Amino acid sequence: MKYDGFVELHLHSHKSTLDGYATAGQIAAKAKEYNQKAIALTNHGNMVDWYEFYKACKKEDIKPILGNEVYFTEDRHVKEKGTKHYHMVLLAMNGEGLKNLFKLTTLSHIEGFYGKPRIDWELLEKYNEGLICTSACLASYPARLIADNDYLKAKKVIKKFHKTFGDRFYLELQPNKHAMQRKVNQAYVNWHKEMGIELIATTDAHYLDKADFVKHQTFVKIGGFDSKDTYSYNFMTRAEEVESLLVDLTDVPVITAKEAVANTVKVAERIEEYDIDTSTKLPHFEIPNKYKDEDEYLKQLCRDGWVRRGIHKLSKTIQKEYLDRLMVEFDVIFGKGFSGYFLIVQDFVNWARGKGIIVGYGRGSAGGSLVAWLTGIVELDPIQYGLLFERFLNPERTELPDIDVDFADRKAVYEYLIEKYGKDKVASVITFGTLGAKGVIRDVGKTMDIHAAVINQVAKLIPEIPGIKLAEAIEQEPELEEYKKKYPQWFEYAFAFEGKTRHFSTHASALVIADRPLTEVIPLMLDSKGQLQSMVDMKTCEELGLVKFDILGLKTLSVIQKTVDQINEGELQSA
Repeated sequence: MKYDGFVELHLHSHKSTLDGYATAGQIAAKAKEYNQKAIALTNHGNMVDWYEFYKACKKEDIKPILGNEVYFTEDRHVKEKGTKHYHMVLLAMNGEGLKNLFKLTTLSHIEGFYGKPRIDWELLEKYNEGLICTSACLASYPARLIADNDYLKAKKVIKKFHKTFGDRFYLELQPNKHAMQRKVNQAYVNWHKEMGIELIATTDAHYLDKADFVKHQTFVKIGGFDSKDTYSYNFMTRAEEVESLLVDLTDVPVITAKEAVANTVKVAERIEEYDIDTSTKLPHFEIPNKYKDEDEYLKQLCRDGWVRRGIHKLSKTIQKEYLDRLMVEFDVIFGKGFSGYFLIVQDFVNWARGKGIIVGYGRGSAGGSLVAWLTGIVELDPIQYGLLFERFLNPERTELPDIDVDFADRKAVYEYLIEKYGKDKVASVITFGTLGAKGVIRDVGKTMDIHAAVINQVAKLIPEIPGIKLAEAIEQEPELEEYKKKYPQWFEYAFAFEGKTRHFSTHASALVIADRPLTEVIPLMLDSKGQLQSMVDMKTCEELGLVKFDILGLKTLSVIQKTVDQINEGELQSA
């Protein structure tokens, strides 16, 4: 097969929030259409869809190159007004590089965040193994210095990057109309000749096709950015067009343009094939030495529960019913290797009760488990209430159990888990707010200067049904079809933007707990409360073998907790 002679090494998906435009699947499909052997993903400061991108590329038989357009500053510890940050592209060459990229991305958020998540020289020197670095766009450190005509410092900065990364550092030529891009490209071409640093060509792609430019202009306006012609050449394309754009727009010599494009394929060839570890990463639960394994210890906890729940006082006939059910559950739990999961859950539930924290009686299908009742996870006797274990677990199910537990004080339980398993092994889970039917109509309408009264009228016509799609709304409400005919571009863009990421948030209950530092598996960021949060969603966490625990803070229980506390305080005072 003859591949196209260009690989895009600088590209943004829609998870570069309200900046990039395409989904991971759309990007991979476009690369396949262009017959390109590889494609990179380099979102701004995050890696939230790295695994989605990895799978999409593998599906299309394209080599995925996982990266991040990070924000760089001289010293990440300096957080003062006026402190500057710059763009830089990092690409993982292998498994070690991917882990280092996870660490750098995580540290940029938890240590370097100041306006943006930032890394610095210290972190680059410590975690550069297995990474390729490119000079990025006009917002990079050397490009900004060139813009200020400080060529001497720009050259020093480039030499320092080159010293840190060696032949893994590349100078990035981009084609666009900016006079500054011509100036930067010329400087890079000269320093390539002088210092021997290799050149690569990129389009810093933010959308798929040249024809999508105006649509993308509208898209970024949703986030408050008036792009004008900023992104006029930031689309995915082929080798021949990149070469001609570099020559025509920035006066790069033809032979140099061809070399920079050809080097993108050489960079892609430096990216090693490596597998992603998706094995289950259930945290280790320490059991007493006298028990040989987790199964035996779980059996003992059930024996203790048998007495505590008073089953031993029941008739032999009824006891046999409980015992038969327990043996069925043991067969499934032991056969699937789920004992550790039950031990972990019963531990934090019983810890909470021991601390006087009110715990819910039981939620969802876990109420059908006798093991869960005997170990104190739930307070519902499944035999008494005729609840089915098979709704919770059965021999055909391969996923780990999913037990939701309500607490009056979720924060205390979270802190206990951090103390028990380690701060670097526990994190909340990210969620993504997307442009839904009603929201996308409002957002696109505003950017296109549609009258507010019209926007409100159309938005009100969309049925109040959770998750409804714009197409479904039009089917249900004929008047929307009339507006669609009257404002075709408004609706065209709304359809195009629907489902794109608008913002990041935090899952209300989910935590992941691992048997190793989470940055060996995923990158992390901070949630709104300053706690570690996964940089991939719940589905991806589970696909990567991370174990999710649903710990819910229930306001009803909090009210009960406060009431009980006040009653107890009153009793003490009266005594």
